[in-house]
Amino acid sequence: MPTGAPRSAINAYMAIDSTHKVLFDAGLGADKGGHLLENIKKAEVDPSEITAVCLTHLHGDHIGGLLLDGQAAFPNATLYLSQEEYDAWNDGGPMAANNALWKQVMTAYEGRIVTFRDGEQLFDGLVVAKLAPGHTPGHTVYEVGGTCLIAGDLLHAQDLQLEHPLFCARYDADPEQATATRIRIFNELRSNGLYLAGAHC
Repeated sequence: MPTGAPRSAINAYMAIDSTHKVLFDAGLGADKGGHLLENIKKAEVDPSEITAVCLTHLHGDHIGGLLLDGQAAFPNATLYLSQEEYDAWNDGGPMAANNALWKQVMTAYEGRIVTFRDGEQLFDGLVVAKLAPGHTPGHTVYEVGGTCLIAGDLLHAQDLQLEHPLFCARYDADPEQATATRIRIFNELRSNGLYLAGAHC
C-alpha cells in the first residue's frame, strides 16, 4: 500500500447463464457516485433483465444501488439474503438503529424478498450461499458456478488482510467472529481453488 491506504473500489458482480442474470450486491447507488447501472449497460444488459440480486449484507454501500429515485432500480429482480441478516436489520434486531435505507429497499421490493439458510443452493445450483458472519450477523459469501467466491466484506484491504487475516476493519460488528470466519474461508479457498472476488479489493 504505497500511499498508506488500500484501494477501496466497491464492486458488484454479475453472473449470467441461459436462464438467470444475477447481481451480487449493488454498490452505493448513482446518487452517491456509483457506476453500477452504467456498467451493466456497458455489458449490454438492461436493468430490467436482472432476475435476482444476492446480497452479502445490508450496509448502505452494498444496497444503495438497489434504488433509483426512491424506486426499485431492478424492477424485475428478486432480492436474496440470509435469514440471519434479515432478522438482524429488522426492527428490534441488533442493526435496527441504522436500518432506514433497508426499510426503503423493502418497500420498493415488496413481495420480492427471499431469505435462505446457510448452504442453500440457488438458481438451479448456479449459486451456493454460505453464511460468513462477523462483519454483520448474517453476512454471506456466494460460491458461483464452482469457479469463484463472491466475498462481500470478508476483507476490506486485500494487500494487508490476505497476509495478515487477524487484522480487522473497524466496520466489523464482531471482530473476533469476523477474524475466525476470514481464516476459515481463506483455508477453504486454499483447498478448493476458487477465485476470491472481494468487494473492497
